Amino acid sequence: VHLTVAYDLVERASGSTVHSGKTFSQASYDLVRQPFADLQAETNATERVAHEVSADIRTRLAAFFASNPPTP
Repeated sequence: VHLTVAYDLVERASGSTVHSGKTFSQASYDLVRQPFADLQAETNATERVAHEVSADIRTRLAAFFASNPPTP
């Protein structure tokens, strides 16, 4: 399973993009030729890549906000 995500952080007031990025993750799984087991393995792999991508985006946004504090 391969997941690629592009994201933009947009300022509401102006509509301009203040930060953007792209990230990806991939996970493999074994097929055992049992329909239910194969479906569960694929679902698990999909959830793993989604969690990895979301954690990466969260870390990137935290770094962005740490280096660019909001102005009052």
